[in-house]
Formats: sequence, C-alpha cells, structure tokens
Amino acid sequence: MKKFATRGRILVLAFCTLSLSALAQSKSNCKDSKKVKVLFHNRMSQKDLDRIAENMASLHFKISYLQRKFDASGHLSYLKFSVDTPDGFSGNAGASLSGQKFGFVRNCRNKKAPFVVGNL
Repeated sequence: MKKFATRGRILVLAFCTLSLSALAQSKSNCKDSKKVKVLFHNRMSQKDLDRIAENMASLHFKISYLQRKFDASGHLSYLKFSVDTPDGFSGNAGASLSGQKFGFVRNCRNKKAPFVVGNL
C-alpha cells in the first residue's frame, strides 16, 4: 500500500512540474533575440497608425487607439493608446506629441525592463 502511495505522490509531483513548465512556456512566448519597438511621432497620419496596428497584429500584439488628435495638416498631435503583448504584458499611455520619443518597447533580453510604455 505504501508503494502505491509513494508512486502516486511522485506522479502528482511530476504532473504538477510539467504543467507549470508548460504554463511558463506559454506565458513567456518570447524569443531571446526578439525586440519590438514602436515609436509614435508628430509627422504620422491616420494611415500610419492603421499600418502600425496591422503590422503589430501580425506579431500578435494588440494596439488600440483610445484617443487621437490631428493638426490641420492631418498630422498626429495627441495620442492615447493601449497595447497587449502576446506573452501577457499590457499597458497604456497618452501624450501630446512634440518631439519626445513616445511609444512602447517589448525587449525579451532586458530582464530589468522587459516592457516599457509611454515616454521612452
């Protein structure tokens, strides 16, 4: 009877370890060399924003533009956006675009700051 109890515990422990390993791999779907960086600036148009959202969707990043303002020339003057990464990071930011670097970075190699959103 003790033999079966010990085997049962070992099987449960092995199953839990494998399950946690699979869960960790699915959450950190990040390749070591992968770095995704998107910068928004005040020369962009609505067409540029649409193209960025399409390109990021092909990488399984979801970008939502929550608020946009354009100047008389059709260039971006204010943007508020949210982003969800395929490996579980998410964030949002908003800013008037006047020359500073603004957007997001998902960097798998940078363990201290793997995801940054806002002023870069």
